[in-house]
Amino acid sequence: MVERAPVRVHGPLPPPVHGAARVTALVAEELRSRGARLELNDSNDAVGAPRRAWRLLRGLLRLLVARRGSVYVGGAGGELLHYQALVVAIARRRGLRVVFHHHNSSYLDEPQPAMERLVRWGGPGVRHVVLGDVMAERLRRTYPGATDVVVCSNAALLAAAGPPSPARERDRPVLGHLSNLTLDKGLREVVDTALRAQASGIACTLVLAGPCVDDAARAVVADARERLGDALVVTGPLDQAGVERFYADVDLFLFPSRYRNEAEPLVVLDALRHGVEAVVLDVGCLSELAAPGLVVPLDGDLPGVVLDLLRTGLPDGADARARFTARRERALEARADLLDHLLGAS
Repeated sequence: MVERAPVRVHGPLPPPVHGAARVTALVAEELRSRGARLELNDSNDAVGAPRRAWRLLRGLLRLLVARRGSVYVGGAGGELLHYQALVVAIARRRGLRVVFHHHNSSYLDEPQPAMERLVRWGGPGVRHVVLGDVMAERLRRTYPGATDVVVCSNAALLAAAGPPSPARERDRPVLGHLSNLTLDKGLREVVDTALRAQASGIACTLVLAGPCVDDAARAVVADARERLGDALVVTGPLDQAGVERFYADVDLFLFPSRYRNEAEPLVVLDALRHGVEAVVLDVGCLSELAAPGLVVPLDGDLPGVVLDLLRTGLPDGADARARFTARRERALEARADLLDHLLGAS
């Protein structure tokens, strides 16, 4: 019996849990379920600098002696991208099949040296997986050497949309924001939306879910507690059951992220899966997710858009579920092809 060639997974793995780490872990789980021999090379930064450096070095050393198989890279941004360019270069030099999964958009409009090297060193033997058509077009335009580009939305990683929830009757609508609570992810604009609604005499409840990761976020939440009173609910970190309850209780999801690496946030996809429309800023792939009129330019007035919806009536969830389902079906086909591509190397 011929031993199956290994699939080497290079990328962030939980903990901590964030979008890229969650995706890398789910891809690894899918590969394992299909009988892959996995070699995991975790690049997450939760273990401290010395241990992380050893992990990265060990990953390179393993590639230097690799003879067959394939490499899946959960793409990074920032300084780690320089390391991942080396991973791609060595893997291609060893004749391995390489998939690079792009999870951020910070390098897609202006060429960055690390990504330029990664594309050049990888050549046509690298399959670039992006999360949406917007990302694909920007990648091809900025890096013409990326010739094998495949769209596979993160919707493939989520369960199918369930049946519509029963109609809810309550005194005031519920706005929700779920994320690692930071200013980059839009925490201040979310709170400002609730404050403007309060000042305008519009009754609503704001639910903030997720951990406050820095002092600036904690200060914004503390101020919101004082000013909003019982119109604010702060849940802290949620387990999966808590996430399900969160979306079941929310009428409109707010995601005014300005995070420079934002691509296709799982929390927005999950909102659509639960039939909750999202109001977003136009970053990453978000223009493909939210409904027309709910995608706000970076210099636009997101709180104003939300207040208009609160005055005129919030959309129901049927269209959100339909958009999610169509995106997921397309992504499932692309993911099956991607797994076959990784497992087909010998």
